[in-house]
Amino acid sequence: METFRSSLIRKNLTLLNSYPVRKHILSARNFNYTRSYSYLNIMYGKVYFVGAGPGDPELLTIKAMKILKSCDVVIHDSLVSQELLSMMPEGTEIVPIRETPRQKGMNINEIGSLLVKYAKAGKNVVRLKSGDPLIFSRIGEEIQFLDNEGIEYSIIPGISSAIYSAAASKTVITDRRFSSSFAVVTGHESKEKDFSSVRWETLSKAADTIIVLMGSSNMADYCKRLRDTGLDKRTPLVIVSNGSRKDEKIIKTTLENAINSEPGEYGELSTVIINVASLNTKGINHLSPKGRQDISADSLQLMFSGNNRKEG
Repeated sequence: METFRSSLIRKNLTLLNSYPVRKHILSARNFNYTRSYSYLNIMYGKVYFVGAGPGDPELLTIKAMKILKSCDVVIHDSLVSQELLSMMPEGTEIVPIRETPRQKGMNINEIGSLLVKYAKAGKNVVRLKSGDPLIFSRIGEEIQFLDNEGIEYSIIPGISSAIYSAAASKTVITDRRFSSSFAVVTGHESKEKDFSSVRWETLSKAADTIIVLMGSSNMADYCKRLRDTGLDKRTPLVIVSNGSRKDEKIIKTTLENAINSEPGEYGELSTVIINVASLNTKGINHLSPKGRQDISADSLQLMFSGNNRKEG
């Protein structure tokens, strides 16, 4: 059933299409752009970039759920859980970017055009992204489409798989005694780039904890680079695959074992945490950050008993 607001928006959009009002507003040099932008956004819908979290709907923020319950359209990534999508109110239009992670989906131009089309039709749109929308999600490119058309948007943060994986594996990311920095990097860069933006050679000395998202496919390669540039081969390493989902797995091992792993051995949707501090039932264990290599046997206690132990 069409609401009064939707009806008003459609009538105003018809008016704008009937007369060169919008063209005049945006091209007149003496017109107050801020006022015209606000006026046009009364006509247009709004786009919300919402973080869906790692998968479990219970990890969604209250604000995100409120927006999802009141929007007209949800455009979602393939990694967003079906359990969450099934909670949408009846009548909400749900549009997948692609059905499965392996399937080729819409390109960035198609996604941007889709956002603009629905917003210009007066619909409030949720662009639902797994994890946090600001981390490795192409949000910057999608925002450019909205800015070019004068469409208003908001960003609602979500729980990143980087943070969830640390919590699920009881891994301390920082500790004031011996871990004061961390870095989040991607293990799967865009194929359109002809260079790597991840400086693996400096990460071993720049950050105490390194979190690699989408990190299992070439894990052996970057772990070897980290070892060769100063990270001790006994450094604790945690792999969390399918975090917060029913088939979640947590594997605790070392940098040396990761170097000897096969591509994709730990699944595709994996977060890898390489760190000097970790929390388990025995408390905090750590590797001395000094030089990364001069670690005494007494100070080295791995965060688990035995390698490649699986949980969950």
